[in-house]
Amino acid sequence: MNTEIVRIGLVDDHSVLRESLSLFLSQQLHFLVTLQARDGLELQEKLQACSFPDVLLLDVRMKGMGGLETMMWLSREHPEQKVIIYTGCETDLTRELFYSLGARAVVSKWCSEKELEKALRRVHEEGYYYNDLASRRLLTRMHAEAAKRSRITKPLLSEKEMKFLQLAGTDLTYEQIADRLKLKTGCINKMRYELFQKLSCQNRAVLAMMAERNGLNEWETFTQISR
Repeated sequence: MNTEIVRIGLVDDHSVLRESLSLFLSQQLHFLVTLQARDGLELQEKLQACSFPDVLLLDVRMKGMGGLETMMWLSREHPEQKVIIYTGCETDLTRELFYSLGARAVVSKWCSEKELEKALRRVHEEGYYYNDLASRRLLTRMHAEAAKRSRITKPLLSEKEMKFLQLAGTDLTYEQIADRLKLKTGCINKMRYELFQKLSCQNRAVLAMMAERNGLNEWETFTQISR
C-alpha cells in the first residue's frame, strides 16, 4: 500500500467550505493541505513563497480571479501542475473547456468523501481520474485527437472568445464589444462566426442563451473584462 503523503492545495472563495475541506483532508492519514487561496490571484502570490502542491483542487465560480482564468494561467505558466476542478456547476462545456486546458479530473462538490479521496489519490498516482463514462470518453477522444495532430489539444474557446461570449449576453453593440476587447470590428465579426460554428448557434440571442445555460454569463471572474 502506498503511504506517500499527498500535498493538497485548495482554491475556493467560500472560506467556510475551504476550511471544512481542509480539516477533513488533514484528518486523513495520507493527505496534507499545504496551501489555501481564495482565488487565482492569491494562489499566484502564495506560490511565490511556497512549493507547489502535488494536486490542486480548483473551484470554478470565485470572486476575483475565477477558475477558468486561473486554469488558463496554470496551463500557460505551470502545465505540470496537476489540477482537479472541484465544482458545483458541471456541464459538458465546462468539462471540455477545463480538460482541454490540462485539468486531470472534474469532480462535483456534491460527490462523496470517498470519491474525493479516490480522485486525489488517482490524480497523484496515475495522472488522471475518470469519475464517469462521459469524462472517460471525452478525455479519450481529446487525447486521440491530440496524438493524431502531434500537438497539445487547444482549448475549445480562447480567452478572447470567452470574453466575447460573456459580453454577447449584454446590451452592448458589436462595435462596443470590439472597443471593450480592444479589437477591430472585423475581428469581432470573425470571432462571432467562429463561435457560431463551435457552439452550433445561429444568432446572438441563441449564443447568449447557450452561455446562460452553461453558467458562463454568471462567471464574471472568468473574463476580468475591466483591467
